Amino acid sequence: MIWKEKVRILEQLDNFDVAIFYLEQVIKEHPDDVDAYIFMLFRLMDTIVEHACHFANVSKTPVSDIKKKYYDSKEDEYEVLAKKYFKEGYAKFSDNAEFLFYVGVTAAMSEWYFGIDTKDYEHMLDKALLLDSDNFLYQSVYYRGLDQKIECNKKAVREYAQTVLNEHSPIRSILADKGAVGECCLELIINWSKEVLGLPIS
Repeated sequence: MIWKEKVRILEQLDNFDVAIFYLEQVIKEHPDDVDAYIFMLFRLMDTIVEHACHFANVSKTPVSDIKKKYYDSKEDEYEVLAKKYFKEGYAKFSDNAEFLFYVGVTAAMSEWYFGIDTKDYEHMLDKALLLDSDNFLYQSVYYRGLDQKIECNKKAVREYAQTVLNEHSPIRSILADKGAVGECCLELIINWSKEVLGLPIS
C-alpha cells in the first residue's frame, strides 16, 4: 500500500493528527517527494482551519466536542509545523509548478499560517501557470483572474467553465492522485464554473 492510500484511510477515520505524524515520516524517508509536502501542507492547513466545522457537521458524533477541543489545543503546534514545512518545501520546490499551484491554493485558506501574505500565494499560482501553461487545471488561474475584470472576454471564461463541467474534462484525471487537496481543488473549480454559468451550486 503506497503512502497516499494510508493517508487517505487515516483522513477517512478522522485521524488527522496521525496523518500529520505519518506525513512527517514520509517526508523524512522521501525528502524530494513534492507530493509529500503538498499533502502535509494541506493536511496542516485543513486541520487548523476546518476542524471545528468538520466535527460539527461532516463527522458529528457524541465525542465531537472532545475532538474539537483536542484540535483546538494543537493549533499552535500545527502552525509551527505549517511554517516549517512551507519554508522547507518552498526552498526545494519554488520552481516546481505542482508545488506552487497546490500549495498556493492551500495557502489561500489562511495564508498567515504559512508566514506569507496574499501577494505571495498569488505569485505562486501565477508562476505555476507560467511554468506549465498547457496544464488545464493551472489555466484556471488565468480564467478566474479574467473573470474578475470588469471588461473581459466573458465568452472565453464561459467556454473554460463549460469544459471544466464537461464529462470528458481532464480535471478529474489531473486531480486523481492528489488526495484531499485534489478533492478541495475539484470542489472549488466546479463551484466556480457553475457560478460562471449561472448553475446551482450543490
